[in-house]
Amino acid sequence: FLLFVVYFIVASNTMANYSKTLGIVLRKADAMNLCLNVVNREKAKSFSDMRSYMSTETIEDTTYNYYVTANKYTKNTVVHDDVYDVNVQVTFNFLGKDFSYDLSFLKVNE
Repeated sequence: FLLFVVYFIVASNTMANYSKTLGIVLRKADAMNLCLNVVNREKAKSFSDMRSYMSTETIEDTTYNYYVTANKYTKNTVVHDDVYDVNVQVTFNFLGKDFSYDLSFLKVNE
């Protein structure tokens, strides 16, 4: 009986850790997918529509906040009017931990 109780405790802890890890991995995948989708939307915008903004999206009871920052590209204190430096950051909270992913790219006026 004691061996069964020990086995049950170990199995329960293993399953709880597996479920927690799987939940984190799935939410990270959703955040990366959202980040890539926002980057592709921003790349497809015309140059005159580039702007900074914040938005949220909920996927399977998890709220993802994403921030798009579009600034004119500056290198060596020279501001380039025909290039935007765009950064997309996705953040979310799961089980009391904060996670964040970001991607950056340059948008050139064609």
